[in-house]
Amino acid sequence: MATNSFATGAPAPAPDPAQDHLSLGRGVARSALIGVAIGFLAMATLATTVACIAGLDLVEALGVGSFTALWGGPGFGAMFGAIAAITRNEQLAATAPTATEPG
Repeated sequence: MATNSFATGAPAPAPDPAQDHLSLGRGVARSALIGVAIGFLAMATLATTVACIAGLDLVEALGVGSFTALWGGPGFGAMFGAIAAITRNEQLAATAPTATEPG
């Protein structure tokens, strides 16, 4: 049985299985924020380029790119950034040695 080394040595409470599914893991918020920045810049660049190719003036194309980036970039980037971190955490957990395995 595991003991709580920070307190009096009393047994640690049993882990709640629901908590494992509710916690996102480490680094998820940071990855989501990085994804927001990348998504914003990628969508702005892509939409501005497409608008310029379609024949809009640069100022109009920048307006289209900014609008698209504000509405599409953060959600798209946060989703992919968070999923990348969650997947990485799950893979690390699957390959981590357990207490019953030697090593």
